[in-house]
Amino acid sequence: MRSTFYLVGLMALSHSILTAQFFPPGELGRFEYSVIPDMKDLDLKAYSITLRGGKRFKNTFVGLGLNYSKYDISFFNTPLSSDFSSYEQTHNLNFNISVRKVLKNSWALNLIASPTLSSNFAEGIGSEDFLFNSFLLASKSWKPKKGTTTFSFGLAYWTFLGEPALIPALSFTRKFNSSWSFSLGIPRTGLDYQLNERHGLSARASFRGFYANNSDSVSFEGLGFLENTKLRYNTLDLGLEHRYKIQPNFTTITRIGYLPNNRLEIMDDDHNLIYDFEAGSALYFTMGLTFNLNFNTNDKTKKSAHQSLIKTSLP
Repeated sequence: MRSTFYLVGLMALSHSILTAQFFPPGELGRFEYSVIPDMKDLDLKAYSITLRGGKRFKNTFVGLGLNYSKYDISFFNTPLSSDFSSYEQTHNLNFNISVRKVLKNSWALNLIASPTLSSNFAEGIGSEDFLFNSFLLASKSWKPKKGTTTFSFGLAYWTFLGEPALIPALSFTRKFNSSWSFSLGIPRTGLDYQLNERHGLSARASFRGFYANNSDSVSFEGLGFLENTKLRYNTLDLGLEHRYKIQPNFTTITRIGYLPNNRLEIMDDDHNLIYDFEAGSALYFTMGLTFNLNFNTNDKTKKSAHQSLIKTSLP
């Protein structure tokens, strides 16, 4: 029985709104393929595509984004009494609306609403397949003699920890110059270095989570047939990324990393644990391609507006 499942390119996370570093300014589209070749008795892969854009209205920035991810899992050495075939393929579709309102004294309010469908869709689309994720953040920026400093704080209702939950969102970001920047916070901490016009490097530590409904009827030993069970995943992602601009509008991505504490579980409709796959630690590999706007370096107003919008955009 084979299937694949993806965790690392989860756009929700794909990438956090707490900094602009996950999606560089000007990025409109992204395609990624990821693989985790060995997670004890699991193999994981995925494809994901993201489109996004936005517009500035005086001191307000509005962004729209759409992401589709196809997740598959390959199970090995599972109990003979269990049939996990209905968990072998999962789909995730999320639409997000982001709003950033610039206030006085370098303050800003950031709001993201992201209705999401996450399921195997075995019985079509139902209410159990629907999730509503959201972020509410306030941020304050300073401009010392060199670079920019930003502190953001707020709340998120998201699946970073493996199921929808209210969690604090904090970030301290320091951009020293056009080459160096770092961010400390939850759910992401990272360091970014732009070597030159073509090459960039990033290191990060971030929480990753996945939560999906199984609308099929599944038999479990001692429990009988259950419907709308949940597949729950969470981990800590420690990764290194290289970006290479192959031409003005396209950039390739190569990412390798380590997942030290993978947890993949099946829950019932009341969030009680049914089965623990006892997933082990694993390495992962991701490669992708992005499409970017080619800003003219002299067009500072347009670029600055887009950078501010990206701070409230999700993959």
